[in-house]
Parts: sequence; C-alpha cells; structure tokens
Amino acid sequence: MTLKGIETYQTKSGFKVCKVHYTADPDKDPINSTGREWLEKALLGVKGGLSSSQWRKEMEIDFKARSGHKVFEGLEMMRDKIMVKPFKLPDWQDVAGGYDWGKRNPFAYVEGTVDKDGNKFLVYGASGSGVEIPNQVSMIKKSQYLDRVRTRYADPSIWTEDQVAKDGSYTSFQKIFAEPPFNIVFQKGRTDDIAFMERLEADWFDLKVVDGQVVKLPKDNPRTKIFESLEFVWESLINLRWSEFSPMAEEERGKKEEISHAGNDPWDAFKYWYLSLPMFPTEPKPRSKDPAIPLACELIE
Repeated sequence: MTLKGIETYQTKSGFKVCKVHYTADPDKDPINSTGREWLEKALLGVKGGLSSSQWRKEMEIDFKARSGHKVFEGLEMMRDKIMVKPFKLPDWQDVAGGYDWGKRNPFAYVEGTVDKDGNKFLVYGASGSGVEIPNQVSMIKKSQYLDRVRTRYADPSIWTEDQVAKDGSYTSFQKIFAEPPFNIVFQKGRTDDIAFMERLEADWFDLKVVDGQVVKLPKDNPRTKIFESLEFVWESLINLRWSEFSPMAEEERGKKEEISHAGNDPWDAFKYWYLSLPMFPTEPKPRSKDPAIPLACELIE
C-alpha cells in the first residue's frame, strides 16, 4: 500500500530511508481547503514562494533544486505577453539605463522606463562582442531617448582602477567613459541576482491551486515587458540557467546557488536598471506562537 506523501527506499549500503512530505498530513495537503490555508500561511514572507530553492530543498525534499535548470522555466510560452511592439513614450516619462562591461566578451546596454501604473518596459538596447569603447558609446548614444536618460547604472567592476592611462597612471573604465569626448556617466548598479529573479517572477507569474496542486501560472498582463527590438535580451532570459553543482558540494563547501555566467550579459544590464527601481514593501514573515512548533517559513530562514 502506497501512502500519499511518504516514500521509502533502500540505499546501496543497505539502509532503509523514509521520506515524509508535508502532504502526508491531510491538514497540510493543498488538495483540500484546510491544506491550502496552511500552505498560504507557510509561504507568507518566503522569498520566491514555491519556486524558491529554500522551499524546494526543505519542504519539497528536492536537494538539487535549480542546479543546472533554467531560471525561468516555461518563459518561452509567454513571448506574446512580454515582448511588445515599440510605442511612443509620453514626454514626461523618465528613462534610465543599465550597462554590463565587455570587450572580448559581449557588452550589453539597456534602457527602461516605468509608466504611471507602475508597469515596467525595456525600450532600447545594444549589445556586441569585441566592440571598442568608442563604438560602444556610439551605440549607447543612438538611443532615441538619449536626451531624457536620467541615470545609467553599471557593473561595479568598472570602478576598479586597473587601466593604464596615457600619462602612465592608473584609471578605471568608469572614468574613461565619464571623461570627454565620451561623457557617459554611470552609477554603481546592484548585483543581487536572486532579488532580481524573484522580482521578475512576481511580475510575470501567479501562484494558484489547480486540481489540488499549487502551480506557477503566467500572468494575463505581466508587469514587466520588453520592446520587440530587444531580441538579444529575450534570448538571454529564456536560456538563462542556474550553475550546476551537486548537493554534496553544496553541503561540504557551503556553495551558494548562483546564475551561470554564460550568456548573462543582457541579464546583468537589465538587472542594474531594474534593481534601481523602488521596491514595494513586503508583508513580514509570520511567527509561531509556540517556539516548539515553528512555521514552515521559519524553518527555511
């Protein structure tokens, strides 16, 4: 007889293992209203919700959550909702930019804006491999929004003074961009991949219960959209993957999950712009009244 939420198996060494999932408890099974209510409370304040690796590892017994997987599973099916035809921006609407340095590797630059309802749009971009700084600047300045760009945020590494100037002193890429004749000024961008991923997921997906199972469903009207002219950004997003590592490596070396660096230059440029935007306050995590019986969200902190 197979019991729901309970799995048993024998290791090569002969040990018998029993894995117990929370659905083994009828009061925590989302197939019924009591279980759905428990799950909703348990997920309060859990960053990333059901899709977070902390939840998957601790509560779904998936010890290799995310490793090597796509960051945005199923995003390809949302192309018609996220990629939109370019339109004229109102004159009052500010634009800001995000830049990821590259020369031998590709550089990437994007510009985005937020409308009066809080919807976010990427509206201009440029990318290329083996592009010298003067040509990068030319591509950046081709934007039709050049005169209304408020701020540009960039990879913090370009502030490192490891470039030799003509007078023999050391300078940084940031200073090279800022000085004449280029006059492109950057501010340091935030580098938190996980925060960016979680905020994009909240813009693109809803968590709902379907046939007793909690699933991630595409929003009918995503809060972040991209102009169709920025195909290189879309290609980066649908191919973005988590770095591969084994559960043993994670346990032994304390390795933190991270996004693979392969092809992530547009992702980084997008991130520097997006994370400069104000973040709406989130509901605080609930706390159990009985310290001996913590809530699920407390277990995965």
